[in-house]
Amino acid sequence: MTHLGDASRMGPQLITPGNENTALIESAFDLLEQPVRKLVEEKGFIEPTDPQTKAIEPILQGKNVLLVAPTATGKTEAAFLPILSLLIARPRTKGNKVIYITPLRALNRDLMERLQWWCSKLDLSISVRHGDTSKKERKSQAESPPDIMVTTPETLQILLIGRKLRHHLLSVRHVIVDEVHELAESKRGAQLTLALERLKRLRGKDVQIIGLSATVGTPDVVADFLAGSSGECEVIYVPVAKSMRVEMAYPKAGPKDMALARQLYTFPGVAARLRYMRDVIEGSKSTLLFTNTRPMSEILGSRFKLWDISLPITVHHGSLAAERRLRAERGLKSQSLRSVIATSSLELGIDVGHIDMVIQYNSPRQATRLVQRVGRSGHRVGAVSRGVVVVRNPDDALESIVIAGRAMTEQLEPVRIPSKPMDALMHEIVGLLLTEWAWSVEDALSLIKRAHNYRELGEEELFDLLKFMSSLPSRFLLLSHDGRHFRRSGRTDRIYPYYFENLSMIPDVKQYLVVEQESEEPIGILDEPFVLERGKPGTTFIMAGTVWTVVQVYKDRVYVEPAKDPLSAVPFWVGQEIPVPFEVAQEVGSAWKKVEEAAKAGLTVGALSSMLAEGYPSSPDFIERAIKPAYDQFLMGIPVPTDKRVLVEKWKDICIVHLTGGTLINRALSRFVSEALMEEVGESVAVNEDAYRIYVKGGAILPETIVEIFRKSQDEDIAPRVISTMEKSGYFKFRLSQAARKMGVVERAAEVTSDLIDRLMEALRGTPVYKEAFRETVERDMDLEGAKRVLEMIADGSWEMVSVGELQEPTPLGKEALKWMSGRVESVPLERRRFLRTAHTRVKLLGQARTFACTKCKRYAEDVELYSLPDEISCPLCGSHSIGMADADEYDVEMALAKARDGQISGPTKAIWNDLVSSARLIGKYGKAAAVALCSRISRKEAMEILNQEGSLTGKFFELIFDAERKRLLRRFRRPDG
Repeated sequence: MTHLGDASRMGPQLITPGNENTALIESAFDLLEQPVRKLVEEKGFIEPTDPQTKAIEPILQGKNVLLVAPTATGKTEAAFLPILSLLIARPRTKGNKVIYITPLRALNRDLMERLQWWCSKLDLSISVRHGDTSKKERKSQAESPPDIMVTTPETLQILLIGRKLRHHLLSVRHVIVDEVHELAESKRGAQLTLALERLKRLRGKDVQIIGLSATVGTPDVVADFLAGSSGECEVIYVPVAKSMRVEMAYPKAGPKDMALARQLYTFPGVAARLRYMRDVIEGSKSTLLFTNTRPMSEILGSRFKLWDISLPITVHHGSLAAERRLRAERGLKSQSLRSVIATSSLELGIDVGHIDMVIQYNSPRQATRLVQRVGRSGHRVGAVSRGVVVVRNPDDALESIVIAGRAMTEQLEPVRIPSKPMDALMHEIVGLLLTEWAWSVEDALSLIKRAHNYRELGEEELFDLLKFMSSLPSRFLLLSHDGRHFRRSGRTDRIYPYYFENLSMIPDVKQYLVVEQESEEPIGILDEPFVLERGKPGTTFIMAGTVWTVVQVYKDRVYVEPAKDPLSAVPFWVGQEIPVPFEVAQEVGSAWKKVEEAAKAGLTVGALSSMLAEGYPSSPDFIERAIKPAYDQFLMGIPVPTDKRVLVEKWKDICIVHLTGGTLINRALSRFVSEALMEEVGESVAVNEDAYRIYVKGGAILPETIVEIFRKSQDEDIAPRVISTMEKSGYFKFRLSQAARKMGVVERAAEVTSDLIDRLMEALRGTPVYKEAFRETVERDMDLEGAKRVLEMIADGSWEMVSVGELQEPTPLGKEALKWMSGRVESVPLERRRFLRTAHTRVKLLGQARTFACTKCKRYAEDVELYSLPDEISCPLCGSHSIGMADADEYDVEMALAKARDGQISGPTKAIWNDLVSSARLIGKYGKAAAVALCSRISRKEAMEILNQEGSLTGKFFELIFDAERKRLLRRFRRPDG
């Protein structure tokens, strides 16, 4: 693998391709064709950026390139300008010349805006193709193929089987893959590598492949993944950390926070963090506030709006409707919004304008995540990326220090590329059959093995998959008797639906309605992984500020009741978190060890904090708060857990196993302990874990019993027990249900119940479906090999294991863990819960934005947040009260008004116009209250009924909206009896 980093930086000694004479040039731009150079000057690009200096020449030379460089360093132009230069230097021919692949449709939009300027100036055509592309545009692309096609991995699958579209791909010579790290770790990436090999086979020759990424932990691996059979891929790496500044904040509650906590019905510590983040937001021009889970982003958004409805802040995550996400992106870009609270949905390079600060709420969990997220700020050449991590407990603080240190030294997590995912392979085999009726197994295997993810695929594994496909009831593949050939079988109405329904490798996650059993009141929605893993009677979890206990799961409803004692109900489930790697957890354990050693040597906690601050990007005060529980624990004469010491304690009916194994290892070990304890005590026990502990709930369980279970693992083969434990987990059951859907065993719309899962486990054992579910579970959900290594190290004494027995009070580290577990509930008193829900309904609706337009003069359109609307709404141009609203972009509404003025309403504009006209009737009668009611999740008929009862924005109005939304949610999920 060729590397091009700082040491080999290309400067003025570049050699012009095709010219054997060495020539001194001023910059890499001089290598480009003259028309492109003129455009570079017109754009005002004075000097090439570091990535452009290093990437332009090898791309012009036709080399495969992986370019890893910080956001806003001109990566896109580094790849695109030399390709443009090559295109205009060749004779013009019909067909696609460049395929530009992005993982998100939003990136498609951004690229079109960014690249269209260059293409139009050079008389090159560029077009976007994805699921939302209109029929008219698709027909145009088929008849007049663009030179450059911007698309997604899924849509490339369509291009490869269309008769005309396939023909246009024959002229493709370059493929650019943006945000390649996002694809490399997923099945979407495996599907893409197979598609690229199909493209090469279709052309009968190689294509040049260029990958772009802001952050990659193992660039060599990603380069191999990207290139596949195309040979060597040159890695161009521009360091990220040198242009990044990260601060740490651990806000302390003051008198003002006590008052704010009362206003927001939360804790003073929460109020202190909100106040700190608001100060950062108001001290910056534009801010991204990242959380690790979607529920937390919603909670923060609601609290900020409850504090001040006029705060220019909103929420952005993958579960929101596309129009809400677009509105948030546009708001940041236009600076009408000061901040957006986001999850991983804005980690990638979507153009949201200039961000000058990133706030990470809670530990980012991984160094790669921190670099990706902080890298979104300083989005201009030469700017420094600035971020602050806001933590809320000592674990969070110490973990964040470790992660920030690893990020600044670029110790990024390795990219984990899926190995031989069978559902993605099955889909590609169907794609092969849609282009050629019959294949020899040898030819198919040869093609498949060229893809990086499948290079170790054996003939027997492919044969097993083909045999499985040929055994499906609605089979579309027939395997020859000798097993050497396979061909398409059956009617096309079987094979085409399968191919198109499974274009996406993103899981289809079923949802369950959570209902309070006594009142039949809906609480919220849970995803399928939770229900399969934790949906057993007696399990506790957090939702809507309350700890709930599962009573029963019936069809698509989870019936619950409030937990009687939230603290003793630990462990909780609070949602899928980003896993903390083993290496980070071990470094936290190592830090605890340093604390113990320093305390043993007589150092004060202050002196130790100052010493540690020299090696980590944080202040002594911050470090002192992070390490104080461990320091206090040593002073009490209690051993401190370390990277090589496991500590077990018991308080009340909870045993805490302090084990710094990271999320995935501890998750596997917690299931192992659960099964072993069930055999030992004869009853099931509740377990949970975080990156540093395993929690076991059960009055009969003793710490010594847990220690013995760990230690005696040396006397048995632990692998079968760990595997058996994993196969019984909800994680495996979820993966099995997904594989069964993707591989044609279960219809996509079928209800996958626990009983069906149990039957599938028996029926599919040993099949490619079962093996795929197992593979994905051990690669993504639990670290099986890591768990085995930890058990072996405990068994052979490499890791010490200590029990401190049953305690009257938890150890300082145990107390912090339990306080954190109970504190994050942030529970609300029952008598205040309904009031708070109504208040949340109020801020949720008034904080929304819609486009308002005049249906009389048809010339006024404006995007407005509802809280700023007057009670009576009129047109500022003509004075009419015929004002309607639509949940659409202001530009699209203006287009609809223009069409209405010309009497040419049709297509998408007709739906917008109908929304405007129908809503104008209600708004004209009830004013602002009608607009608010129409923004809720209820029908227009229900909105009219509420407005007839209460036509103004009173507490009663919002109570009625809340009740109507609750009833609608109940109707959305079918009744248990049918």
